[in-house]
Amino acid sequence: MIVSDTVASTTLGFVGRIDRLDGAVVAFDGRSQLGWTCTGGEWKIRHELNYAWVVEPETIQSFLGKTEPAQ
Repeated sequence: MIVSDTVASTTLGFVGRIDRLDGAVVAFDGRSQLGWTCTGGEWKIRHELNYAWVVEPETIQSFLGKTEPAQ
């Protein structure tokens, strides 16, 4: 979203899963938020915030290309 000619913000949502060697699965839902500023005609990241939370694997399964645990 462009807030003005020199300030903008973006948010990216993502999900993932980690298949541990012991068979446990850690599934997560995350966000990456960036605050941008334009100075001298160049856009640069001014602020970055990344966070994720653990979810049940079934809640994100339909978004993943791989749905079976690693072998």
